[in-house]
Amino acid sequence: MDYQEIYDNLADAMKMRAQETFEADQKEKDFGWKITETPDLVAEKLPFKFDIERIREYFNRVVKPLQTIWQSKQFGGWSILSANGDYTDGFQQGHKYFRKDEETGKTIFDYERAHREVGFEYPSKHINLTQVGTEYIAEVIQKIKDYQLKPHRARWTVITAGGETSWHRDGLEKDYSIRLHIPVISNPGAAFINDYGGLHMIDDGSCYVVAVNKMHKAVNLGNEDRIHIIMDVIDEIGISKHHQLAQHRNNYLVIS
Repeated sequence: MDYQEIYDNLADAMKMRAQETFEADQKEKDFGWKITETPDLVAEKLPFKFDIERIREYFNRVVKPLQTIWQSKQFGGWSILSANGDYTDGFQQGHKYFRKDEETGKTIFDYERAHREVGFEYPSKHINLTQVGTEYIAEVIQKIKDYQLKPHRARWTVITAGGETSWHRDGLEKDYSIRLHIPVISNPGAAFINDYGGLHMIDDGSCYVVAVNKMHKAVNLGNEDRIHIIMDVIDEIGISKHHQLAQHRNNYLVIS
């Protein structure tokens, strides 16, 4: 047995691990989030990809010249699937209409007021392709339908350079709420963060799913805008490992 070769391999492995640890520590220092040891519980990569160059070409040619619909100074976009079929529909701030019921003390959503004041519609009604959901993007949406993920409320979204969202959850924790991300233009300073840590989603055509009924935020500490396609989906057939509807129902039944 060549012990010298074993020692050399062990030393190389230790050096590699030390370098990985240094890079993780440096990223936490530079960008302010903890590198996760459980990446699938932050943003789980799905087993299929799309042609990122075709998506970027479409974005630059069709979407980028249009007026951005801003939800805040740092977050906005253009709807791919909306309720009325127009790309300007879908950025109403429905989260502002959660309130505590005076009789029960439970948090409820005041749909009537949200609909009356800002034209809010439930995400499940956002299923109509818009002006920015044509050509290859329509093929992407159809492929996700073919995977039986039931996409709705799909949007091109932008977080400006140096921007971030607040800590929030989209809906109640007891509600199943999963969002699929396709990173289009990103940088190492962009990440999705929840209680498990932070994860940079790579803009190579990969698709990720995240749980947005849990507390989370998104940051973009880079020098360019972060562009993602995001959409609500429902995993009823088990394409993901950790974001299935059946798992959520089982977990909620256990804790309730």
